[in-house]
Formats: sequence, structure tokens, C-alpha cells
Amino acid sequence: MLLAFSPVFALLAAVTPVQDGRVRWLWGAMSVAAGVVAVLSFVEQRRRVSLVFDLCQGRRELAMGAFTREGVTLNRDTKLVCYPLQASLFFVELRSTTYPSSYPRRGAQGLAIAVNLLLGWWSVAGLFRTPFNLWRCARGGDVTTPAELIDAVDKYLEAAADRPKSVGIKVLLLAMLAICILFALALLLVRLTV
Repeated sequence: MLLAFSPVFALLAAVTPVQDGRVRWLWGAMSVAAGVVAVLSFVEQRRRVSLVFDLCQGRRELAMGAFTREGVTLNRDTKLVCYPLQASLFFVELRSTTYPSSYPRRGAQGLAIAVNLLLGWWSVAGLFRTPFNLWRCARGGDVTTPAELIDAVDKYLEAAADRPKSVGIKVLLLAMLAICILFALALLLVRLTV
């Protein structure tokens, strides 16, 4: 979803009149920044999913004492620091966190602040959640433990088993694609008529 921002900003740059060079440059810069932030966020999410998967696989070792991953020994109560990420576009929101680490990572904190600043404001809910997320990032992130991460996965799996099968995500993705296409067509129509 984060990659949807880059073409939207690029379209805004394309339809901005040539006389507004600074505004056009701003939209172009936001397009590039959104693309870079989307890639970095994707890498963080992959690392986070990998950690949670490894914790779930090593839950027996974790229950018996300690679990070692990437040279770091974790127990059930090890404090892990992560930073909130939020991106919103119209009525769709993506909320997650960076890779939980046993020490504060300035790069992850900077990424979270960039994601929230650039991409968090683009919906009504984002207008209210983004300042709160920025405050959480500025104060040092959120603290979680391996036990809490495993419990969250277990609760999600239980809820998913109770839910009826649906095509909700497919419909949502198609609706997002349709909105992006309609938005692009509207911008193109404005560009052609101006």
C-alpha cells in the first residue's frame, strides 16, 4: 500500500501547471521520498515478520529459558523496542511497527518519523493518529516482549479460525485500485482541460 503514494504524488507533479515550478518540484520530491520510505518500511516489516515467526518456532526454547537469534539471547521478558508506522490514503490505513530490537535503533526511529510525517496524514483518522504516533516515536518508541509477540500471534490465529472465509481483502484492494485509477483519470482530465 505504501507504494501507492509514490505514483499519486508523481501524478500530482505531472498535472501541476509548469508555472508552479516549486510546487511541481515538491510533489516530485515527495514521490521519490514516498518510494524510498515504502521500500525501507517493507524491509522493516519483513524483518519483523521473520522475528515473530522465529519466536513462534522457538517457543519451547523460550519457555525453558532463553532463545538465541542473530547472536542476541532473548527470554520471555526481554524488552524489545519498536516504533509505530502509519500510512493512510483516503479511507485505507496501514498501521504497524518497525522491527522490535533489544536496543533503540536511531535508523528505525528516523524511518518511523519519516513514514508518519510523509504518509500518515492522508485520511481523517490519520489526522488524529499521526501526532500521537510522532509523540510515541519521539519519546523512544514502544516496548514489547517476545511473550507478548507470541500471544498476539496466537490471538490472531484464534480469531482467524473463528472468522468465516471472505474475499474482503480482495475487494478492498480492488476498491483501492479503482480509486487510484479514477484519481489518475481525474487529474489527467484536469491537466488536459487547463
